[in-house]
Amino acid sequence: MKMSEVSQLTGISKDTLHYYDKIGLLQPQRNGSHRDYQDTDLETIELIQILKDATFSLDEIRLLLDLDKQYLTMESILQMETNDIEDIKDLLAIKLDQIEQKMNRLLTAQQLIKGMHEKMDQLSKRSHQNESNT
Repeated sequence: MKMSEVSQLTGISKDTLHYYDKIGLLQPQRNGSHRDYQDTDLETIELIQILKDATFSLDEIRLLLDLDKQYLTMESILQMETNDIEDIKDLLAIKLDQIEQKMNRLLTAQQLIKGMHEKMDQLSKRSHQNESNT
């Protein structure tokens, strides 16, 4: 799939796709000077978007993507340092807490907006009733 198609499909600019490639988050196949995106690249892009929404930095996302690739073999898991594992666990615990806080803020915002919407709905109904009475 061409970069323009991926950009249109995902809503991510071509510049951002270039940048993700440059910093190693994406590694699309090359067809000459053109990038050829596969379904796995689209899955990675979706994961990047989800993790960005979940407060992960691009460096943290790269770390997680690299770990995901390493965990494909049991040998690489066994070779990891205990400190590395603990650091990753700590990072994930912090991110889970941040996500929970963000979700709570979003739920509060949702409740406020629903309340406002209901008030506007009531005002709209009153306004229509007043117009039909005149």
